[in-house]
Amino acid sequence: CAREILRRAQNEAEEARERLERERRYRDDIARVLLEAADSRTSLAKLADLVLVASAAWASPVPWRERIGLRPARLRPWAWPLLLVLTPVAQVVGMPIIQLALGPPPEDVLRRFEILGDASGGLVPVALLVVGLLPGIAEELLFRGYVQGRLVLRFGAGAGVGLAALLFCLAHGPSYGAYLLPVSAWCGFVAWRSGSVVPAVACHAFNN
Repeated sequence: CAREILRRAQNEAEEARERLERERRYRDDIARVLLEAADSRTSLAKLADLVLVASAAWASPVPWRERIGLRPARLRPWAWPLLLVLTPVAQVVGMPIIQLALGPPPEDVLRRFEILGDASGGLVPVALLVVGLLPGIAEELLFRGYVQGRLVLRFGAGAGVGLAALLFCLAHGPSYGAYLLPVSAWCGFVAWRSGSVVPAVACHAFNN
């Protein structure tokens, strides 16, 4: 009886050690992914997006807020939460179509999303900032605010939204960018339909 109690205690202690080790590895993985997202190259890329947008808007004969779409959105209050919820829905609905042509997304990309999904405690606000808010602002001001606005004026709404969505995907690299096409096109539609880049920023950040 004593040996059985000792054996159970040893098993429980071993399970506890394994659980702590798994939790430590998860925390290390999350921290690594967040550090990669916030490293100098990524941060400089987002900063470069903002500098590019600011320079182009400043040089434009059109008022800078108008040029990058920073105007009040033509949306009713109830439309804001609806658009946010529909953003990941657009990605989920469109993803199978992309996968039929290209296959599943790269394993390292899926692993990153899995790791970030386990973020907890103090890492959550860091993840929200470097993975959600910062890319949402920088990328939408560039691709939907400035680029799409010019393309829509030149080629019309359909072609302008589509071309901006493709440029957004190309900017994310050939191995990953194509899988962003559904949400990219959705954010473009939201920006065009609302007449403002602000809802697209919100949808992008929420989806991230």
